[in-house]
Amino acid sequence: MNKLEQTTFTSLIDQHILDICENMDRLSDGEVHITAIGSNDNRNRLIFIKYNKFVSGLMHRKDAGHNDGKFQELMKYIRVHFIVEEKIMKIYGYDGYAKHKDQHDDFTATITRFAIDVSLNKLSVEDMAMYIGHWLIGHMLISDMQFEEFMT
Repeated sequence: MNKLEQTTFTSLIDQHILDICENMDRLSDGEVHITAIGSNDNRNRLIFIKYNKFVSGLMHRKDAGHNDGKFQELMKYIRVHFIVEEKIMKIYGYDGYAKHKDQHDDFTATITRFAIDVSLNKLSVEDMAMYIGHWLIGHMLISDMQFEEFMT
């Protein structure tokens, strides 16, 4: 990924997104351990890498088609990640499965709504990117960690 620099960012929202990306870089580089389940940890890191590529395109003001492609790639991977994670939870009889799945479903529905709002110019893509970043970090550091505790 191209390293994002302070000079790339022109607004408070941009600065906030930079903070999210820096945190995701720490998570994707293994500086912070996300889960004890090795393959899940790698899948989480790949989400962060894809998110940062999407945001990098936004911040470097690449064309809308490029950004839409990166957004679609990110969301496709997140959906696959959710499916795999939910199957693992069911296999191991995780008692928090229903709540965790509801979180995934709510996130997916919210992002679908946001994508429509972005296309209608009712919401900026930067606001959507900020929401995605916050949600992913919070979900992985709280909800996914609860599943990790169940597994250990």
